[in-house]
Amino acid sequence: MKTLTTRVKTVIIAGTIIFAGSMSSLAFAKFADLDSRAGWVTAIVEKELNLNDEQSAKLDALKDVAVEAIQTLEDENKDAKQQVENFFAGDQFDREGALNFVQSKTGSVNRHAPDIIEAFAEFYDTLSTEQKSELHTRLEQMSKHKHH
Repeated sequence: MKTLTTRVKTVIIAGTIIFAGSMSSLAFAKFADLDSRAGWVTAIVEKELNLNDEQSAKLDALKDVAVEAIQTLEDENKDAKQQVENFFAGDQFDREGALNFVQSKTGSVNRHAPDIIEAFAEFYDTLSTEQKSELHTRLEQMSKHKHH
């Protein structure tokens, strides 16, 4: 059985990834821009968890950090398709180029991760036990839904 600390870490990491991923994956949703999509997600979270003003402010801060990170990553990936195609352009696969590409993308994620995790932790720490339980339930439902 997992210890409480391990479960809390797992929830924080999973929640952060799911939140940021949800923001990013809404690219094909009905909203024209990332800020609108992010606002829609935060409005749902506020409603589902019945957040107070302090919690809503922390969630908005998380949204802002996530939107900034996603926008930066999207800007950095504008020419990604061409870069990947270039790996296959020669007679041999460009191993060094591919590795540099992956390391660059990983580095971008790593640069943003501490800020996103901190913002999520700041939000999560303001939640009541009942709200945390509801969040855990929602995260489990989302996780199960994505694996079927």
